[in-house]
Amino acid sequence: MSGYDIIRFIYEKFGVLVSSGTVYSRLYTLERSGWIKGTSTKRKRVYALSEESEQNIEPILDANRKVQSLLRNMLYTGYVNFQSRENRELTNTPS
Repeated sequence: MSGYDIIRFIYEKFGVLVSSGTVYSRLYTLERSGWIKGTSTKRKRVYALSEESEQNIEPILDANRKVQSLLRNMLYTGYVNFQSRENRELTNTPS
């Protein structure tokens, strides 16, 4: 994935236009830190996870899935409790 691909992905997914300076400076930092590796093609530089990052990414993604599931359950439970309380209040209201 190139820097341009990342900019386009963020825009299509979230509707946010990120500057190329922001993206390329982050890519440079990630590459220098060893998290990603960049290879140059004829017209652009393409980035991918480094071997070390490939090994470490699954526990991070798993933790992310667990946090999302927890939040989803908390929000759903809160919504159901709110609806239940609202329904009780409506049925107990004197006419």
